[in-house]
Amino acid sequence: MSVLITNPAEAATSGRQLNARSVDGRSITANIFGDGASAVLMIGGIHGNEPSGARLVAHVRRWLALHPSAYAGRTVVLVAKANPDGLAHHTRTNARGVDLNRNFPSSDWGTKPRRNGDNPGVRPASEPATRFLLKRMARFRPWLIVSVHAPYHQVDIDGPAMAVARRMSRHDHDRITRSIGYPVPGSLGTYAGKEKHISVVTLELGRRSDQKIWRAQKAALLAAIRHPCGA
Repeated sequence: MSVLITNPAEAATSGRQLNARSVDGRSITANIFGDGASAVLMIGGIHGNEPSGARLVAHVRRWLALHPSAYAGRTVVLVAKANPDGLAHHTRTNARGVDLNRNFPSSDWGTKPRRNGDNPGVRPASEPATRFLLKRMARFRPWLIVSVHAPYHQVDIDGPAMAVARRMSRHDHDRITRSIGYPVPGSLGTYAGKEKHISVVTLELGRRSDQKIWRAQKAALLAAIRHPCGA
């Protein structure tokens, strides 16, 4: 049976940490587990009005702290709160009103059409959180990035991610798509997946309780961590 870990004492070990500050001075933290050549980056809360993603990645962090065999031979980098200002204010954007998932330096950054609220920033990677994620990508060179969103119930892929997406979807029966359904210039998927050829999985959680999400997605996320690099 899957157990949701809620006691902070159980999570005293949280891996190595790298930190930066948001626009409003809140901490952006990466927790690093393991030191293997095969690296996976998991990101939650890049949109502050999707807190379930941040909480799910935090659950993964607590699980890995107690189960080091889950990442043996690998490196797992977890950024649970990529947009701490948005999470604090319950807004999609950061404190400057920038959608961080439109702020990546892809070749289509800032181009139209954009939905209301999809502010890409004054320039690519203008925001501290975006730069923090780019630095983690440059340092650890992940073969797989899992970015956790809501509220759709699907697995959206960019780059060569079909095999790992199929493995993940078997655990929660998520449908696999190659488009969220509207243009996303400057997104992480466009930059890392389509242009850098990294396997990018955008995991959309749907509208469920944290307990149900963890029970449904725990096996999928652990399968992603254990999936052979590039397979």
